[in-house]
Amino acid sequence: MIVEITSVLKKRPVLKPEEEPKNLYKLKLAKTQKENWFVVYKQKEGQEVLRNMFFLRFKHLYSTTALNSILGLTEACKGNTSADHKYFLVMIKWYLMVKTTLYNLMLKLLKVHKRQQSYSPLVFGTKGEIFGFKRTVSNV
Repeated sequence: MIVEITSVLKKRPVLKPEEEPKNLYKLKLAKTQKENWFVVYKQKEGQEVLRNMFFLRFKHLYSTTALNSILGLTEACKGNTSADHKYFLVMIKWYLMVKTTLYNLMLKLLKVHKRQQSYSPLVFGTKGEIFGFKRTVSNV
């Protein structure tokens, strides 16, 4: 079973590209769009400031810091109703709770009593890695 889980985790997610709305630069920043549940936000790349879309269904591709900043944007936007903000808040908090629980469970499953092991995060796909963490064993 662990082999099946690691093989699934090594695969890169394949995303169906969303069509960018023709009026992306006319949409209000941080306003929740209910059609596909997305929010428009600004991102600075070098000297350019670009507008991007955060789709709620792709929340697993963003870091916790990015998710918190998007929550702050949706809360600050006066065009959003409290129900819209609550929907985003509940979905993202639920995802963060599940992510933290799975991470803690993974650490407990990989704990070995006879040898002390340290795990350093790596990119998926290299040799000697378990759940995306390379195992280094030291005799203590």
